[in-house]
Amino acid sequence: MTLIRRSFLPACLLLCQMASGQRFDVRPQNDMYKDLTLYAFVSELKFIVATKDKKALMAVVDSNIKCSFGGDKGIDDFRRMWMIDAPGSPIWSNLSRLVRAGGTMDASQQTVCFPYLFTASIPDSVDLVNVFFVTGGHIDIRQRPDSTSRILGYLGDELIYRRPDTTHMPACRNKNHAHYYQAGERQDWVAVSNFDKTVNGYVYWDYLWSPFDYRMFVSRRSGQWRITSLIAGD
Repeated sequence: MTLIRRSFLPACLLLCQMASGQRFDVRPQNDMYKDLTLYAFVSELKFIVATKDKKALMAVVDSNIKCSFGGDKGIDDFRRMWMIDAPGSPIWSNLSRLVRAGGTMDASQQTVCFPYLFTASIPDSVDLVNVFFVTGGHIDIRQRPDSTSRILGYLGDELIYRRPDTTHMPACRNKNHAHYYQAGERQDWVAVSNFDKTVNGYVYWDYLWSPFDYRMFVSRRSGQWRITSLIAGD
């Protein structure tokens, strides 16, 4: 289970450099409609997440689930790492974000990666540590980390750069939002530049995915779909 493929550009998910404007587009993809059983599973998982049904969630988690790039795996490690029994468990916000993004099915049609972004291909020249995927169309990039600040431009379904920033960020207001992988921190706003670095501003966290963010693999096991991996990092 690699993080991001390099060099090869699959036809189903094209990462392209525009001739002008130096922009890399990542086209959205959701393969849950390719298989009726997968569609049913994802629909059930969305309901489980919406109702925060712990028992139902554990019923669709594979007994040998991979929880990290280290040695963490299995039901016990999954329950411990995600604090499943805690009222404020982060599992629900993260799963909600993952299934909402949509996933890409592999060639064998036995495994699906959520979000689809993690099956994209990025050229070797791009430093993964300093980029984000933007999901959604017409996403505001603002002058300051504030929803009332002037809009400098719009982003959508593309690759952008993380920008070093000395601006004092306001405190994170939404304590329950999904964790994205940025030095273990939660921020409501992130300093970014568009790909050719002609526009510098701030984007709201929910539209951004780091290449080191959480990803989920769902695989068919004995005819049943199961969550087989939920990991972050490299």
